[in-house]
Amino acid sequence: LNQNSNLPVLLGLFGLIGGVLAFGLIGLFLGPTLLAVAYNLFLEWAAAQTKDRIQSASPIPASDQHLESSR
Repeated sequence: LNQNSNLPVLLGLFGLIGGVLAFGLIGLFLGPTLLAVAYNLFLEWAAAQTKDRIQSASPIPASDQHLESSR
């Protein structure tokens, strides 16, 4: 695994073992690679979901803004 990868070491180890079990010798390379791609896709999806929830949150109503500024 690359030092610059943001894949946790334990997850990389699971990818290595799972790759060997699923694909044999080529799984040494294929398992961690596929797991790293899936992990990064999941992180991007989670970030997009969080961003959407933050953007869809309702702002402070206009009638309550004067209360917030007086604090």
